[in-house]
Amino acid sequence: MQMRTPLHGQILAWLLVAALAAGLWGGLGANLGAAQDARLGDLERDGASFYRFVQPGENTVRVIMLGDVGQTGIYEVGQGIDLSELLALSQAPGFGAQSAERVRNVTVRLHRPEGDQRVVEYEASLDDFIDDPSAYPVLQSGDVVRVEVVERRVLWRDILGIAGSLSSALLLIERAIRLAN
Repeated sequence: MQMRTPLHGQILAWLLVAALAAGLWGGLGANLGAAQDARLGDLERDGASFYRFVQPGENTVRVIMLGDVGQTGIYEVGQGIDLSELLALSQAPGFGAQSAERVRNVTVRLHRPEGDQRVVEYEASLDDFIDDPSAYPVLQSGDVVRVEVVERRVLWRDILGIAGSLSSALLLIERAIRLAN
């Protein structure tokens, strides 16, 4: 049988206090990190999928972001925000360098409630979207913005098929010219 001395009790008590303090500090640190993540500039995150980007006293609209964006969810934004700013806030796919082996098509669609259904109010490829900011619709509460990315690999057999078709067409044209002469 092992005897415990008062020193053993004090050591166990200090270890228990240290463990509790470490757990509390770790939880507090995680909460502080979450608080810092919750406010990115003026973008506040309230829960898993609700974001707020407004100035105090500003009228707001609520828009739903869906599809291939970094942060899907409901966005409460100021009435003056345009569609490009909303796409930037939701981390929509940019137009970084594309490899020669992949073709990426990005489509932006804005669906607006009309009666008991939603209709497509605006649709554009990302290139057209960027080229014509005057065509952006004014955001309204209840709008749903959907971003769709379709990537396709360009395979050598695709390129060889095109080259074969092109050479066949050129040979056909050459033979037609010879027969005409």
